[in-house]
Amino acid sequence: MTLFQPDSVPIFARQDRAYHYLESCASAKISGDHSAVFEGIMENGKQLTFVVDAVEPHILRIRYNATGGSVEHETPFTEGNSKFAPPAIEISENRETYLFETGAISLRVSKSPWRMSVSDRKGKVLFQQEIWDKGFVIPITYSAGYSEGRDGDIAVHESFSLSPDEQIFGLGPKCMSVNKRGHKIGRASCRERV
Repeated sequence: MTLFQPDSVPIFARQDRAYHYLESCASAKISGDHSAVFEGIMENGKQLTFVVDAVEPHILRIRYNATGGSVEHETPFTEGNSKFAPPAIEISENRETYLFETGAISLRVSKSPWRMSVSDRKGKVLFQQEIWDKGFVIPITYSAGYSEGRDGDIAVHESFSLSPDEQIFGLGPKCMSVNKRGHKIGRASCRERV
């Protein structure tokens, strides 16, 4: 399933970048006691590996490497700082989705089109990727994926749904309002360049 027509460019896309987005999830497997590996397929046919770690019963860490290399494990702010032991996880599968469960929250990955969502035990959606973010008929953003600049730099992009009263705080020092909802935020988080 192609989400975007070849001549359709979202309004937030930069003309000097090549954009790639996840179209489907090919597989999922448990890795160790607290992690799962999801193999995503990009619109250009390339494979993208996502690793989901259950850091605590209510906290998931999602990592991937857009350049196709191995996914780094080191994330200092989550390593050894928890009061809780990482929970054992379970993965189940049906025709349309993979379900990753910690006992406190569930991560659902739709196979096609790709979409991740997280819900609590009662089924309340806490996070959901947006796969078709359009304003009337014009696409606004691409779904989860990455872009490449002419100089080879990689930038990750994400589009997700917010409830009407949800706000976003933090994201580092910025000269703008405290609530970041509605803002385009650029972040540098690679080890090679900042």
